[in-house]
Order: sequence, then structure tokens, then C-alpha cells
Amino acid sequence: MKETGGTDYLRSTKNVNVRVQDGFKRPLLCDDCEGRLNRWETQFANVCFFPATKDGLPGGTYTSWLSKFCASVVWRAALQIEKEEVFQDLSQAARDDLIGAMATWRTFILGEIGNPAKNELHLISVGDFSQIRRANLPPNWNRYTRRTTEMDYAFSESGSFSAIHVKMGPVSIFGHISNTAQRWVGTRIAVNHGNFRINAVLPVNLIDYYVSRAQGSHEKLASMSEKQKDVVAKSISDNIERIRTSDFLRVLERDVDQFGSDAFSS
Repeated sequence: MKETGGTDYLRSTKNVNVRVQDGFKRPLLCDDCEGRLNRWETQFANVCFFPATKDGLPGGTYTSWLSKFCASVVWRAALQIEKEEVFQDLSQAARDDLIGAMATWRTFILGEIGNPAKNELHLISVGDFSQIRRANLPPNWNRYTRRTTEMDYAFSESGSFSAIHVKMGPVSIFGHISNTAQRWVGTRIAVNHGNFRINAVLPVNLIDYYVSRAQGSHEKLASMSEKQKDVVAKSISDNIERIRTSDFLRVLERDVDQFGSDAFSS
């Protein structure tokens, strides 16, 4: 996201008043396994992420590296979420389900099992959602769908669905923990080989989930301190030439076109 953002810094919605230069990094496996994760990450960046920042997910096919990479992403996110307050708020049954899913993803990454079974993995081109037009979208909708990076324990109030969600700009990965009701078609990542751009059938409330996440991001950014707003303004001034040709400016212009001056409130 830094390469297309116009400056060398990122901000997390967990603490909008702190700039960071990298996302979550923590060695979790042996050097050989970490090396494989790095290779999968490079493939994902070149084949999925960078094309998605411009035109959505690419056409064509993929092989087993994609399922391994996505499993590693949700597994690492789950390890982080396990340390946060949200995990402590879960019922014992929900904690057990999460721990079981984490074990499945880890053994799949290491090649000890052939597939993640019910803890399936899904890839969604969230950037395409920027084209949605409906009432009550937050004024950062385009920036959220195409640029925000976050991770979340997603669940339904009925208890029929839970997943680890990792959003990387215009691409989302869901690792299902439990799903007894929702229909996800065309987004599941095949274990060995599959095709991009399959027509998808997603739960009707998934858009509501993304709208809620975008609204939360908007509110947190609006709470940024005056000191950090000054830091942002200086960073923009110092990098004006980079910003002029950046994806960030292109997406901001979409928010301005759609929401007018409200776009600047976040």
C-alpha cells in the first residue's frame, strides 16, 4: 500500500495517531517455512494485489501457492487476534472453534493435511464494491474498499457464521471458522489449482458488513488528533509529486465525486 499511497507511512485504525512503516511482522515458523511464505507473498503481490489496485482481480489460473498463502495470512491474523480483547469476549465454544481452525490452517501450510476442510478459504475483490451505489454509504467508501488494510474476527449475531477476515487494500481473504447457513459461491480458493474471476454468489449481508467496517474506519480517522493532522498535512506537502500520480489520490477523487466535501471529514 505504501508504493501506491504517495508517502512512506501507513496508519492503523486501531491507533490513528501513530504512523507505521510496515504492517504486522512476526516470525512464526522455521527459516525454511518463512522462506516459502515469502515466496508465496511475492507471487500474491505480483499476480493478485498489484493488478487488483488497478483493474480488479486478474483473469487466468492459479496453482497451490494461492491456497497456502491465504491459509498463512488468516493463520497469522488469528494468532494476533487471539491476543486481543475480542478473543476473551468469545464463548468457550467459539474459542475452541477458532483454535481448531488455527490448527487446521497451520497443518495445511506445513503440508501435513491435504486441504483445510470446513475451514475453507475465500478470496474477494473488495475493490469492485467501490462501484456500489446505495443510501448511507460512509464518505470514505472508495478509500475503504480499495485501500484500507485491516484484520477482524467476523461473525453473525445468530452464531451460524464466523471467520477470520484479512483485508489488504482491494482484496479480502476470509478463513471460515464455522458456517452453517451462509452461501458463498465462486470465491472459495481451490487447494491445487483454480480460476480467477468466477461469478460469485455472496451472503446478502456481506455488503452490510463492509459498510459497517468502512463507517468504523471513518469515525476513527475523524478522531485523529490535531497534531497528527498537521503531520499528515506536512507529509502531503513533502510528497506532493508522488501523490499527484498515486492510487491514493485517484481513490480520494472518487470519494469527492461521490460524497462532495463530506469526503474530507475523514
